[in-house]
Amino acid sequence: IKQAAANGDKLYLGVIDAGVVVTDVKLTFDAGGANTTLALGYEPYNHADFAASANYFLPATSSVNAGAARSNAHPIEFTKPVALVAVVGGGNLVGTPRITAVVTGNGVGYK
Repeated sequence: IKQAAANGDKLYLGVIDAGVVVTDVKLTFDAGGANTTLALGYEPYNHADFAASANYFLPATSSVNAGAARSNAHPIEFTKPVALVAVVGGGNLVGTPRITAVVTGNGVGYK
């Protein structure tokens, strides 16, 4: 993050390509505020073929104290590219904490 993020801001962390089955997501973060949360989900990238899910991987209750959170979501297959999005909630992020998402999955191709 290059600048402070406010409550409700979306942080775009990367793109998941079409034809990928995501089996695991881990979010690692520096301290960003005791009452601040991050939800982790996805939204369509350059298309509008399906609905976004702002908290598919992690709910907004993932408090942004220094540490990590791991998704317990079921595997999901993307047939179109999606943006991996963290949504700030509960308050503004304090400072500019580092936030890293590690996505694990399998390329299965798409039609």
